[in-house]
Amino acid sequence: TGMLLARWLGPATYGNMAFLLGTFLGIRQLLDMGSSAAFFTFLSQRPRSKRFVRSFFVWLAIQFLIPLCVVGLLFPSQWVETIWHGEQRGLVLLAFAAAFMQNSVWPVIQQAGESQRQTLWVQGVGVVVVGVHLLAVVLLWWVDMLGLYAIFAAIALEYLLAAVVAHKQFPYIPGIEVDAADGVPEPMFRKYLGYCLPLMPYAWVSCAYEFVDRWLLQNYGGSVEQAYYAVGSQFAAIALIATASILRIFWKEIAEAHHQGNHVRTGMLYQKVSRLLFLVGAIIAGFLIPWAEDL
Repeated sequence: TGMLLARWLGPATYGNMAFLLGTFLGIRQLLDMGSSAAFFTFLSQRPRSKRFVRSFFVWLAIQFLIPLCVVGLLFPSQWVETIWHGEQRGLVLLAFAAAFMQNSVWPVIQQAGESQRQTLWVQGVGVVVVGVHLLAVVLLWWVDMLGLYAIFAAIALEYLLAAVVAHKQFPYIPGIEVDAADGVPEPMFRKYLGYCLPLMPYAWVSCAYEFVDRWLLQNYGGSVEQAYYAVGSQFAAIALIATASILRIFWKEIAEAHHQGNHVRTGMLYQKVSRLLFLVGAIIAGFLIPWAEDL
């Protein structure tokens, strides 16, 4: 789908698309501050209640509304044009909605499913989503309506619907979270804060790196260079095909084993999986190196 979009949109438009989505990936890390990693870890340690999951969805809604209000209502038009290189405010907001649904909401749904070992269901829905997106892109091109507004709207709608459909199949325990030691409700905010504090500086630096990297490339290289960078990144990501599939399963098992104090299993899992993923990634990357000039 990415290669078809690059060909049909052309380097300039595809570069603008990559630029808009890339800047919001950086902003997402700033807003998230490691909370999604904490959510996945806590969810993987033991069964959780619907209330626990809903509380994190409220936090996701806050992450969505803050940039929407700031960019949509508070930023002067001159700021929007300067930061996003002349793009219209409506397109910027639509790009944010698409990036948020694809890279914040959908990964959380995947994490919730993986934490309950519903890997086949979650990844199956994911395959359907990308298949539907491919069909939508082909249809938009066929009727001569392929543009950034249509693409961003399709991405946002597809991943929102996928999240709703996938989440309906997840069972949760009744009641509220209690501390295993004394049976009182768990102080979830304190748990999240303790988990996220060491990750916050990393999130700030990552946000600055992601945003500035894309902005400087767009400013000095232009949208065409941005497009080639995005296409190159997609080819490079092929080397991570096994990592992307296995990582959440690995995280679930590690979190549960560590929570239970089973450090022998934790060490065994890490040694086995890390060697396998490194080997598969190295083989694929090595195979691609001779084709680098053609790609």
